[in-house]
Amino acid sequence: LSNGAVISSTELATRNINDYGFHVLLHPVYGPVNLHRISRFASTKQRLMAMGENPVCPWPGCSKGAHDCQVHHLEAWRNGGETNPENLTIACQYHNAVNEVDGRGLLRRRGTIYWVPPKGWYHPPGTPVAPELEGPLPAWVEEEKQLLEEEFRNA
Repeated sequence: LSNGAVISSTELATRNINDYGFHVLLHPVYGPVNLHRISRFASTKQRLMAMGENPVCPWPGCSKGAHDCQVHHLEAWRNGGETNPENLTIACQYHNAVNEVDGRGLLRRRGTIYWVPPKGWYHPPGTPVAPELEGPLPAWVEEEKQLLEEEFRNA
């Protein structure tokens, strides 16, 4: 701990930790083993990465641009999900709020974000729920991409 006290990783995992800070795992012989950032909110770069992956909210039928979306934890923060790029994506305010209602949600498989329908819905196996974009991207997506690139350069 920052006051010099030493606790085990098991004790650390069971403690109620603040919404921000760092966990440093130290081995008594070899020194630093790992550093875990503990922040519920994504950094600017993490947000830009999530926006680059999905220029729009990935829920079927939603066309809200990533610039107007929230960063979403695929594994919820309250369930132990970390604020790391592999656990983050974009979701509009509404879909971020209704995530996990009736079992619906978003997940990443092999680098692609998929929508999980509510329990009881049927979807043919082996096909992605979120439709693939066909043809050229709409003009607003290109504009969104340019805004993201500019924001990334300035970050």
